[in-house]
Amino acid sequence: FLSDSKDRLSHRYSAFIHSDLGLFGTILSLQPAVYYHRQGQFQEIVYGTALKLDMKKSGGYVGTMNNLSASIGLFHRWGDALISRIQLELADFKFGFSYDFNISSLQTSSRIRGGTELFLAYQIKSKGRR
Repeated sequence: FLSDSKDRLSHRYSAFIHSDLGLFGTILSLQPAVYYHRQGQFQEIVYGTALKLDMKKSGGYVGTMNNLSASIGLFHRWGDALISRIQLELADFKFGFSYDFNISSLQTSSRIRGGTELFLAYQIKSKGRR
């Protein structure tokens, strides 16, 4: 935080692969994903999938909203934890809750308890493209 600090933070590199695969014309889709982060000597790989229910396709009234969907997923952080996630998408917003279950050697001290995460995301769209 100070300009004369001798502690330097390494650059962080991130890569994401995410897909939305519709299931045979139904209101359900699978959302497999892989996330990779590297900062200095540390790295993290998270992979898994979610099952999404697209409520707009179900014929329900949602007004002028772009989308309305809910999903539930299970992910794995390589060598460390299982992550459960629940998410609601409403127009350009995503709201969600996830919980990490520690399954690594740290479970001895954590008693398999992990961390809770609440999140809010907003998607900025360019004109003419999603």
